[in-house]
Amino acid sequence: GREAARVCWDVMASSSGRSEQAPDHTEHTTYSQFTLVSPQQCELALSLVREFFGDAVAKVARTVVYHAQPTLASIIQDSKLQAKVVKHCMIILIKHNFVNTYLNEHINARKKSTHSSSMQQSALGSSSALASSLSPSLNRKRNRGGGWNKSFIYVADPAYMLALLKFPKWLIRIQKELGKEAEFVVESIFEHGRLDQKSATLLSAGKLEKVSGRNEMEVKCREAFERLVKEQFVERAPSGRMLPPWFNTLDSNVKRGHKGLKQDFGDTTNAQLRANDMYKKTKNKRFKVDARASANGIEIEEDHPPPSCNGVSAGGRKKGNVKMEVDTERTLGNGIGNGYGNGLVDGKQDKDAVMWRLNPLEFNHRYKEELFTKLILHELDQKSGQVFRGIMSAYRKRRHELVRKFEENSQPAELLSVHDIRKGLEGIPNLEVDRNNASQVGSILDNLSNHPLLEIIQKVPEADSQYRLNMEELTKLVQSSRIEAAVEQKFGSVAKRIFRLLTKQKSLEEKDIADKAMILLKDARKILYTLFRANYLHIYEVPKDPSHTPSRTYFLWHIDMGLLLHRCREDVYESLLKIHNRCSKEVQRATDLVGVQQKTKKMTASEQTDYKVCQKIVPYLEGSLMDLDDLSSIFAF
Repeated sequence: GREAARVCWDVMASSSGRSEQAPDHTEHTTYSQFTLVSPQQCELALSLVREFFGDAVAKVARTVVYHAQPTLASIIQDSKLQAKVVKHCMIILIKHNFVNTYLNEHINARKKSTHSSSMQQSALGSSSALASSLSPSLNRKRNRGGGWNKSFIYVADPAYMLALLKFPKWLIRIQKELGKEAEFVVESIFEHGRLDQKSATLLSAGKLEKVSGRNEMEVKCREAFERLVKEQFVERAPSGRMLPPWFNTLDSNVKRGHKGLKQDFGDTTNAQLRANDMYKKTKNKRFKVDARASANGIEIEEDHPPPSCNGVSAGGRKKGNVKMEVDTERTLGNGIGNGYGNGLVDGKQDKDAVMWRLNPLEFNHRYKEELFTKLILHELDQKSGQVFRGIMSAYRKRRHELVRKFEENSQPAELLSVHDIRKGLEGIPNLEVDRNNASQVGSILDNLSNHPLLEIIQKVPEADSQYRLNMEELTKLVQSSRIEAAVEQKFGSVAKRIFRLLTKQKSLEEKDIADKAMILLKDARKILYTLFRANYLHIYEVPKDPSHTPSRTYFLWHIDMGLLLHRCREDVYESLLKIHNRCSKEVQRATDLVGVQQKTKKMTASEQTDYKVCQKIVPYLEGSLMDLDDLSSIFAF
């Protein structure tokens, strides 16, 4: 009966757990993860862009955000702004990494066949290839109105827009860990967007020129820049001519009957392989500073764009090649040295300068590691806490090594040896553990693996002296604690008890929940449906027969963590959006009152009262924004 139904639900939930979760798109040319962005996140990101860059840029950004891979022509049409204004706004958005640009190429059939052309575009619209792979059959098709069609598409990245809210905390972290020179380098890159190393060094040295001599500051800022790259706070910006990150393997049966089809599909497959090589090359050079750049501040790469990448102006085509529609060649640069930069060499523009930008993923990883360390140290003694710090330090070094080398089929960063952990103990102040004593460190690691409450690390049975850091369990622990606190604050302590019970038991009926929570059935039913309306709980029906009548159906209450985290993110970002809008209104009201005072040279009693209220409310709202931003980062792990 009920026990069999509960077992049936557990088996179904475990077998369908992967399909219920959001797809994990870990590969991205911008080195950040594809994330399912909610409308609340988009609106908050656009609100931040409007605050920092104005209404015109925000309007263009909204057009890109709410349209799937638009072209420049569609952005101009949908934004209803002048083409010159749209191009200028797009340069700002791309330079600050809010929008990514890709050179998309797909095959167009002959114009006479409208149906086949639409089918071919749907099949090939997301594939990419280089122009050098054109076959003779495609050249003939181009002369008849078909062939390879090249166009730049633009994809918004709301994660970088939301980074506008985190920037003050980033500056505090950099100043604390790497010094004031690194802080000014990060500030320069944030203010100006993508910069080459020399420009970032000169800008940051100019801010520190009053402190010391110009040449001395340039040397210190150059060294600070190299430390930022080594610590992966700064990364190479990807090329504006990168092929789109999605590639579909085409089936030759899709378009049977067309002449030269096998050659076309063969060329497309080869182009996909070359595109994968391009992505691999970009990732391998992501955190590499040229040796010559360290000497004189100028990055020089030996790779240059193929001839097929140069040619056409925005007004028309020339020899089948494409030029950047938005004139970003000289302002954006790229990460692999085969595009254009805006660096200056002897007062002249350097086309081959490698461009750099901030890496938000590293800041998020550091915040995650610090939060875990802070929470775990409260449950451990002095020596165990120091060893755990060594574990997190070794995990960070291992993670950096994997990202820097980008080797396929390599061991995960969570897999650490005793030697790695002993090296991670270097630099820990007041160290009470003898890091040279492998047996002492190993015994503490064994105690941590057998901790009664926390599953911090696990010993690898098939390997000697190797441990696996349980980051997934630590993440669930932190997220569950935050959700339980929110449930207690919203619905009371009894609701928290029921919520925690379901997190441990997976699925239960109303009667079982009331018995185990030690409350009346009517009170349990009321709380359950309250949590159900708030999307914190879900119901699964297990019928006894095909009739699905309520009297012959088991109703099992359970918690879907994937949906629950999505719900919590929506709630947090909705609160962030409301508080940010309120803060902007209060700041604008205070600005208007100051303007009235400057014009009339005095304020009325009511205006003075309103101004004092604004001065008190704005700091409180800004502090709330920072706290909620930290909470949103936890739910985004």
